[in-house]
Amino acid sequence: MPANAQRYLVDAVQLHDLQQRDLSVCPKAPHVIANSADATRFSAIAQPLGAPACEGEYLAAAEKITIAEDAACMLRLALMFGTLLWIPVCLLLLLLSFPAMQATAIFACGIGLLMIVQPKGAHWPPARGPPALRRRFYRYFSLKLVMPGPEAFVPGRQYIFAGAPHGVFPLGDLLSCLLAPLGHIHGLAAPAALRVPFYGDLLRWAGMVECGKKNVMRLMHENGRSVG
Repeated sequence: MPANAQRYLVDAVQLHDLQQRDLSVCPKAPHVIANSADATRFSAIAQPLGAPACEGEYLAAAEKITIAEDAACMLRLALMFGTLLWIPVCLLLLLLSFPAMQATAIFACGIGLLMIVQPKGAHWPPARGPPALRRRFYRYFSLKLVMPGPEAFVPGRQYIFAGAPHGVFPLGDLLSCLLAPLGHIHGLAAPAALRVPFYGDLLRWAGMVECGKKNVMRLMHENGRSVG
């Protein structure tokens, strides 16, 4: 895309509400970047970066949420990212609470169940989860996106999107992929993250794939999908 493409500011809650309203009329969502439906919604609420509505106070403004909503979001985040802690703790308690043979049998059953329900590869289109839950997270993080508009993309072509900031737990990037402002893409994740029980399964359900070069090239050239 052009280096000097116009950037826009998009409020995630507003875009989410537009998506849900349109999906109630036409449930089948397109999966092509910058398709007409997503482009229309994007243009309806996007503000050109530098416009008066995009001043610092608006960017720094936090969404108002209730104490109950705040606690619900914190609990869900703890359950998701806490898998790195509570799964080892549960395994240790299992070994300490049961005889060795029973603990081994329970552990084997758990692994077998996980293998059954585990998605085979990344889910497509991404499983976005309950709309009310996603909206709550957008409000919890006061998520706003700065990105090029649909005029910078050619429908039918594949693109690699770069997200910033990006950390160990890139929640902004994950929520942006779930929002899909201009169409669904595959999010990229480290192979190690996708191998963590439960946490890696959630990432795959959300459309995440390994970030290796061969895998990305296959998705883009053979499957015609964009990544980011």
